[in-house]
Amino acid sequence: MRLTSIRTILMPILVIASLMGAAASAVGQNANTGEIKGTVTDSSNAVIPGATVSVVNTQTGVVINTATNGDGIYDVPSVPLGQYSITFRKEGFRQEVRDGITLQLSTIQINAVLQVGSTTEKVVVTDAAPLLQTEESGQETNFSIKQIQDAPIVGGIWYNELTNELPGVNGGGSQDASGQGIGINGTQGYSGSFLVEGSIATQPRDQNASDNYPPIDAIGTANVQTANFGSDYGNGVAAFNVILRSGTNQWHGSLFEFDQNNDFNARSYFDRAPLPVAPLHWNEFGGSVGGPILKNKLFFYFTFQDNPSLSSGAYFATVPTRGANGTTNMLAGCFPTTVTDPSTGTPYPGNCITGTLDPVALNIQKYFPAPNVAGSANPYLNNY
Repeated sequence: MRLTSIRTILMPILVIASLMGAAASAVGQNANTGEIKGTVTDSSNAVIPGATVSVVNTQTGVVINTATNGDGIYDVPSVPLGQYSITFRKEGFRQEVRDGITLQLSTIQINAVLQVGSTTEKVVVTDAAPLLQTEESGQETNFSIKQIQDAPIVGGIWYNELTNELPGVNGGGSQDASGQGIGINGTQGYSGSFLVEGSIATQPRDQNASDNYPPIDAIGTANVQTANFGSDYGNGVAAFNVILRSGTNQWHGSLFEFDQNNDFNARSYFDRAPLPVAPLHWNEFGGSVGGPILKNKLFFYFTFQDNPSLSSGAYFATVPTRGANGTTNMLAGCFPTTVTDPSTGTPYPGNCITGTLDPVALNIQKYFPAPNVAGSANPYLNNY
């Protein structure tokens, strides 16, 4: 399919998905958004009601406005993950701006202390969100875009190696504490709940993610809840929630390829000469592109991934010998062990069947290959 055709089909879908996402975020907090809350006070620690709070996504320019209540408290739920700047305003006070805030899949508290002065004056505070989680009791780990892309991920599946880094991780009954079958905090394997954008992506057939994983370049963050998490994450003993990337005001994109090829590998022990090396051509490649449709309002993000694979292995089979190199000619009815005539109950002379052989069996024998590897089991080696 031509790229222009893909764009023509994809654009209406992206617009509808964006509108649906906006409608969903207006309903209530889901397992794919964060929450920002806090208290606004003055220098004497008295609360300030009616203060304007503007939460700005510095990547998309989208602004969420709210105000403090009578107790000086503001609360902004269902906030998309990303980088934020928050501005606090109140007549008779200087503006306070909090920059450098990274919102993960959690609730963070950002308080402000306004100083008396003109509203045209501004106090800018640049620091990250507090590291100590005081708003929720759950135990969680967030893997950023950089951590995911820098990990030695095999086959483009994010959880293949990163699950090794989780606190309380165990093999779940096996020796390997990585992948989708791990246990958490002493539990057995395959007891987690896998989600994408807060929606269940766990296969009922085997209680794991199976093929429900997005391309690496499409992942914005991977959030893992390992204890005391809410019911919105499902009913597993751990919740593995992948949040996808989205477009921003800046155009961005990527290209990637994972490659395995028999040209890079040594010959397998079982893959013996004179046969050629068993072919292995495994590629996973793709790319991504994102940007604005309407600046500060509507964005798109598109990823493509393909995985053409041509691989084989060395396989052994036991076939009849043909009398070469001192072996018996099984195709002629001779065998290295005693063969008894079923009509008389006595062995055939020389263990060779005499008399008329079944014509159907003789025709089938034409399709038996000859042994091609030395060995007592009449081995035939084939690469396919």
